[in-house]
This record gives sequence, C-alpha cells and structure tokens, in this order.
Amino acid sequence: MVTSSPGQTSPDADNVIISTQSSRSGEVFDKPVILRQASHWSRAVVWSIVGVTVVTVAWSCLAKFEEAVPAQGKLEPKGLVQPVQAPVGGVVQQVFVKEGQAVQAGDRLITLES
Repeated sequence: MVTSSPGQTSPDADNVIISTQSSRSGEVFDKPVILRQASHWSRAVVWSIVGVTVVTVAWSCLAKFEEAVPAQGKLEPKGLVQPVQAPVGGVVQQVFVKEGQAVQAGDRLITLES
C-alpha cells in the first residue's frame, strides 16, 4: 500500500493520492494521479514520424536528380557555320540526322519530295 500523507492510504499501488493542506486555511485538496505507460497509438505515431524523417534524410543524401538553372548567355558554334541549301526546291520527306549529331561530308541528311 502506498501512503501519501499521514492518515491516508491508497488500496492500489498504481494510484498515488497527493494531499496538500494549506497552513492558512483548513481546506484539503485531494487529486488522484495515475502513472501509466503511453498507449500503443502514441508510440506508433512517434515511430512513424521518426521513420519518415530517417527515410527522407536518406533519400535526400542518395537520390540524384537533374537541376535546371536559367541563365543568360550567347551560344556560339565551335567551328565554322555551314549553310545547308538544296539545289532544287521540294518538301522534306524524311530526316536522317538528329539535332547536334556530327556528320561527315557526303552523309545523307534528308530526302526531298519533288
């Protein structure tokens, strides 16, 4: 049995009764205090927050992502610029090269429909 003050006992060891008696007045304040462990839900919430934080920090350290930064500048070719002109007029039917691809003299670039 737990004794909290002279003359008062608690039948349950989990409950503690706090008694305070003011020396100026004759009032007695009795309030039971129950000490118990946190519920399973509160533990689950805390561990969930810890888990999400750990996963987020690990992801931010390990993940690779592209980053685009807008900037102003001037684009200049490395060599001489060669204009491409067709000897005859027509509509482009098929393109054999991709933008930025290096080509050699005599490579087929496009097919014209005349």
